[in-house]
Amino acid sequence: MKKTAIALLALLASGASLAATPWQKITHPIAGSAQSIGAFSNGCIVGARRCRCNPTPFR
Repeated sequence: MKKTAIALLALLASGASLAATPWQKITHPIAGSAQSIGAFSNGCIVGARRCRCNPTPFR
């Protein structure tokens, strides 16, 4: 009985952690101009496009 209760609680607790946040549901770029959100250490860029430059010099 105890093991069943623990397994059920673990299953319920893991369901919340597996749920996708609204940011994880975005599958395509957002329309509009590029905007920076947050600070340089923990931020994001909305509406940015991929850099088409050669990445070799940046390594």
